[in-house]
Amino acid sequence: MRPEDCNTPNDSELIRTAAAAAVDRAARDGRAQPGAVFVVIAFGQKMSPELLSDVFSINLHGSLLPRWRGAAPVQRALMEGDPVAGVSVIALAERMDAGVVYAEEPLAIGPSQTSGELHDALALLGPDVVASVLHMWRRGDINARAQDETRATRARKLSKADAWVDLSMDACLVRARINGLNPWPGCAVQIDGVPMQVRRCEVIGAGVASTVSAADTGTPLVAGTLTPDGILTCGTGAVRILEVQAAGGRVLPFTAWAHGARIIAPVQVTSAPPTAEL
Repeated sequence: MRPEDCNTPNDSELIRTAAAAAVDRAARDGRAQPGAVFVVIAFGQKMSPELLSDVFSINLHGSLLPRWRGAAPVQRALMEGDPVAGVSVIALAERMDAGVVYAEEPLAIGPSQTSGELHDALALLGPDVVASVLHMWRRGDINARAQDETRATRARKLSKADAWVDLSMDACLVRARINGLNPWPGCAVQIDGVPMQVRRCEVIGAGVASTVSAADTGTPLVAGTLTPDGILTCGTGAVRILEVQAAGGRVLPFTAWAHGARIIAPVQVTSAPPTAEL
């Protein structure tokens, strides 16, 4: 969003910056204005207490704190199979994402939702939650809730080393990890020896999973076996692969890719942690 696209009261001035070098100047300019407020969104760097002293300073964070403090709250919520995500508006504090909570808004995670889609959905919630906190502050009736440190979890930043999935896990966790790694860094697999990325999947019903069998033997398939219609068996249960992407290619529905690749019998899927950071 550009500054000129933002709606601000006629007697207010918006100072917007995403550059670390400009923060000190912007903060000094802002502090000189009566009723100054600092709103920090996705800045990713610590701000000094000197900049924030005597100014109402808040941060919009992409989780229901204290769960998922850190750089990748949206992805980690999905990857760990959380049923609900959300946004929190907190006070800026010495420790990262540890300030008191002024307001929060939960959002249910969809069954095949990716972290990119969840991020965009949460981004639509954020402005209204920030606005509600600013209105409460202006009226002088703002409330704050201290975070429970015993429930705090860390949302470690993702890297290319995360781009894999353990297919021996339960299907719900396999689904959560694959969808949580979309759009970046993706989930790298080999399908019948061919390097691919699985971009999206969904858990299938237990009844469907239990009746899936190898076409030639009629025996239950082992974890990591993929049928021509996209059913991938896991340690427990199975997922249906919805989207894949070949190296250098575009994202395709699995059925379209499988037709072109002539997948007519069950094949094996493998995935392992990268041996080194690329």
